Amino acid sequence: MSTPHWPEASTVELEDWGAGANTLAGAPRASGKILSKNPDGSSECGL
Repeated sequence: MSTPHWPEASTVELEDWGAGANTLAGAPRASGKILSKNPDGSSECGL
């Protein structure tokens, strides 16, 4: 997987990564994009 380049980052659709597992209060959710993956398919780097 090559390093992505997004000239208009505001147009990149983020993936919903779900709710936080260890939250103290509220209901925070995470979203982002995977930048690189390990050979087994697990994520190595994201934002």
